[in-house]
Amino acid sequence: MAYKAAVASSLILAGAEHVKLTYKDCGSSSTHAKITGLKPDAIDVPGKASILGSGTLDSDQTSAHFKLKVTKAGIPFFSGQGNICEDTTFKLPLGTGSFAVKGLDCPVKAGNVDVEVDLDILSDLFEDGENSLLSIHIDADADDTGDQVLCLDVDASLAAEDGAIAADLGANVSGYPACDFDACASFAGAHLSGYPATCYASKACGSMDCSHGYEVKDKKHFCNYAAKDRYNKCKSECNNAASGHDDWVKDCKYGCNYWQSGDCSASNANGDWIAHEVIQAEVTYTYQHGTAKKHTESKSKEWSQSVTTAVTSKFEFGSVSVSNEIGHKTVDSYSNEWSSNSLSSYQVTFKDKDDGKQLWQYVINIKDDCTHTEETFTRDYALTAGKWQKPCCPPGYGGQGHTTDYQSCHSPAKKAKWCSSDAEYFTLV
Repeated sequence: MAYKAAVASSLILAGAEHVKLTYKDCGSSSTHAKITGLKPDAIDVPGKASILGSGTLDSDQTSAHFKLKVTKAGIPFFSGQGNICEDTTFKLPLGTGSFAVKGLDCPVKAGNVDVEVDLDILSDLFEDGENSLLSIHIDADADDTGDQVLCLDVDASLAAEDGAIAADLGANVSGYPACDFDACASFAGAHLSGYPATCYASKACGSMDCSHGYEVKDKKHFCNYAAKDRYNKCKSECNNAASGHDDWVKDCKYGCNYWQSGDCSASNANGDWIAHEVIQAEVTYTYQHGTAKKHTESKSKEWSQSVTTAVTSKFEFGSVSVSNEIGHKTVDSYSNEWSSNSLSSYQVTFKDKDDGKQLWQYVINIKDDCTHTEETFTRDYALTAGKWQKPCCPPGYGGQGHTTDYQSCHSPAKKAKWCSSDAEYFTLV
C-alpha cells in the first residue's frame, strides 16, 4: 500500500507534462510482499488521477506501518509515514498538491493485494528543462513481528515527447562511463576486501542481494536509466543500501562516482611528505600553503567538495589506505587548503637545537576524473635526522615521543611501507 504513496508524490514533482512511471521491488527473499505491477505506467499532470498497485502477499498480516522517502536528484524532498489499515492523506511541500493512500481491510489475507492511491496534483514544481528524475523509496514493517512486509523503489520522469527516442537508455553515451557492471564493480570495490563490504559497494553498479552473500540480481539495473540520471539515481538508492551500517552506505555512494560524466571530480587523494632544506642554526623560513590550481575545472566549489568526498571515503597516505578516522581528521584539518585557488605565505622559526635537521612539509596530491593533478601544501612540517629518514606517519599521529620526526606512529596509524623492511601498512577501519 505504502508504495503507492511514493508514486503519488513523484508524479506531482515531475511537472505539468506526461509523466512516466517505473518501479523495482527492492525487498529481499524474506520480504512478505512481492510487487508485480503498477498501473498506469504514465499519467498527465497537473490534474487528478488514481494509481493501482498490484502484488502478492505470502502470509496473513495483522497490521503494518510504512515509511517513505522522496528525493529529487538525490536531495531529500518529502518524507512521511502511515498505517496500512487506514486512509492516509499527505500534503506535499510548496503547495504542489496532495495524495490519499487508501487503507486495506485488516487483517490482510495472503494472496493477491491491490492498493489504490488517489492523486490531486495542483501545480508544477520544476521548470521545463530541469532534470526531472524523482526517486522514491518505501518500506513497510509488520507491527507484530517487525518483519519487512514490503520494499519498493519508484522513479518518475517526464516522458519523451511524441516521436522522440531516449537513445541513451541502456546504451553507452559519449561523455559518460560505459554501462558496464563489471567495470563499475571493480571501481567501487577497489579499496575494499571481501564480503560484505564489496557487495554493498556493488549496489552502486546494479541490483544486489547482500543478505546471504555476494549475489548479483540485475547487472543492467542502472542501464535502464538515462546516462545523465544514473549518478543521482545511484546516490538515492545508496541511502537505503544498508540500514544501520553507515560505512557500507558510504562504500555504495563512493561507487556512484563511476557514473559521473567527465566533470573532473576528484577520484584520489594521497598524503605525502616532501623534503625542503637542512636547518642551518637559528633561522626563519618562509613557506607556502594552499593550492595553486593549474586547471580551470579545479577552481570550482564543486571540485573542492569532490576532494572532501574522496578524502572521506578513500584517503591514502604514501599510497596505502588509512583508517576512516584519519580520513575525517584530514578533512577537518585541510579542506580549507584544497578549497583555495592560490598559495599563501607563512613563516616558521627554528632554534639552534634544530641545526642540521632535515625539514619536511606535508602535502596532499589530488587526481581527478579528467586525469588532472593538483598539489595541496599544508602548514604541517616534520624534522628528521636527514633526507634518508622520511617521516613515517601522517601529521598528528607521532607516537612514543616522536611528535616531530614521526618515526613512530600512534594508533590507528602504522608505519608507512617506506619506513620498514617489513612493509607495514595502515589498517583499514
